[in-house]
Amino acid sequence: MRRFKWFNASLPQTLLIATYLMYLEAVFAILFGRVRSWGLLVITICFIVGALGISNEKKLGYNMAIGTALVNVVVLVWLFLSSGFGFIFALLIAIVLLALLLHPQSRHYGRVWFR
Repeated sequence: MRRFKWFNASLPQTLLIATYLMYLEAVFAILFGRVRSWGLLVITICFIVGALGISNEKKLGYNMAIGTALVNVVVLVWLFLSSGFGFIFALLIAIVLLALLLHPQSRHYGRVWFR
């Protein structure tokens, strides 16, 4: 019987770090009050669901993680352009997360092993 996993140490390094970053993004969003609006709450929930999907090797979770990371980058670029340098660190983390998810090693692993 297959067990539910929060983290999967057998994933490639790029996907494992991306999973950690998605959980970290969700925790910081909750701790620092970034979930005040429904849209940001949905992004936070999608980060958690995407990380769980990747940890359990599900294609739907991987696709949700990519979509959520892309939406997060767009939102943070908009906030950065409208508010200034206050969001530069969050924007850099979001770009790194998207790069990790779209890395060729991550895409290849997802194509071969995810169901």
